Amino acid sequence: MQDDKLDALVKRFTELAVKILIPMDQVINRLHRRENIRRFYFALADSRERLIQFLNIKKIDNFVIILLKMNQLLNKITRIDPESMFSDEEASNLILQLADWRSLIYQAVVDMSTNGY
Repeated sequence: MQDDKLDALVKRFTELAVKILIPMDQVINRLHRRENIRRFYFALADSRERLIQFLNIKKIDNFVIILLKMNQLLNKITRIDPESMFSDEEASNLILQLADWRSLIYQAVVDMSTNGY
């Protein structure tokens, strides 16, 4: 019975992680496609909300740090014209940052899936 409960938790954890990773991919894609800041903002805000749901199940220190950095970035973006676009350099830096966050989340999912919840 305990194994079934653990398997259910791992499955729920993994499903939530995928729900975070896909929107993060969309955020990176919006940067690559040079979409305006408004579209980037809402994709990032969606990722943040999903990360909050994830943290409600299990607190992972790296995820808390990512959440705080996402909040900082979202606050910074609110001061920029929503119809403008990031410069090439800004977009490149954001892509690297988001890819790093995504990698940390992905690795945590892999670790928890193989080593247990």
